[in-house]
Amino acid sequence: MNTLLHRAISTAPEIDRIVEVTRQSPFTQRITRAAVPNVKLKLPIYQGDKDPVQFMTSFMATMSKARFTDEQRDAGCCQLFVDSVSGPGLVWFMRLEPNSIDNFDQLSKAFLKNYRILIERGVTSLDLWEMAQERGEPIASFLNRFKEKLTKVNVPEDAAMAAFRKGLIPGSPLRKDLNIREPKDLDDALHRASRFALDEEEEAQIAAKTNDGQPSHPPKAKNRVEHHEPHKHHEPQDQKKASSTQSPRWTIKRSSPLTRRNSTAIFTCTQVIPHKSAST
Repeated sequence: MNTLLHRAISTAPEIDRIVEVTRQSPFTQRITRAAVPNVKLKLPIYQGDKDPVQFMTSFMATMSKARFTDEQRDAGCCQLFVDSVSGPGLVWFMRLEPNSIDNFDQLSKAFLKNYRILIERGVTSLDLWEMAQERGEPIASFLNRFKEKLTKVNVPEDAAMAAFRKGLIPGSPLRKDLNIREPKDLDDALHRASRFALDEEEEAQIAAKTNDGQPSHPPKAKNRVEHHEPHKHHEPQDQKKASSTQSPRWTIKRSSPLTRRNSTAIFTCTQVIPHKSAST
């Protein structure tokens, strides 16, 4: 019991200090005591994790809808700024030195200085010039990327048109068309690019339908073992006889005249050799 009582007494000064800190405000009395009409606006919220410039741009656009007088505007922006920060953003605001902010310009500078590390680098003309269409990237994709970056940079129209033509794939039909027929202006170049992108998409759809109509895997042929008889060359019967008698021709001659007594005759085979007949 005594321990709990001691803890309660020891933490009392700490609580008092915290309450005192929360009552302090970085604003001067001129800002805190200014009579500002109650306005109903949907304020952007900043938690200390995004680009502070984008937040300030959105905040000022919202403040332009508030019907403040010139005397009320400065104090009104300061008071509504507190309602737009939360989490780490509100912790940063409460850590500002008390009575150090007397106008909205001081508050804006302190805010941007603290979160300057989160400021995104702006797009330059060099970023636009270095854009390039990737191999296999559709024209529509590159066109959208180019338009998006073009809205973030202020460059002359002829420079933007040259950057777009340079970024196209060398030898592509669109780049050839822009080289042959010089565009009238940037709008003409982007319009022609849109037409090429539409044709490209239509061709891709037709190709996809054609591929869908065909089987993805052609049927495999059955493995059949075919038996082939050895090829035989049939020769005519006459040619066989001729081929078999290609040896030198022989003639049969009688060696002696036949006699009546003998029933047999003696024959001799001699080879016939062509020769010229002797003159008689």
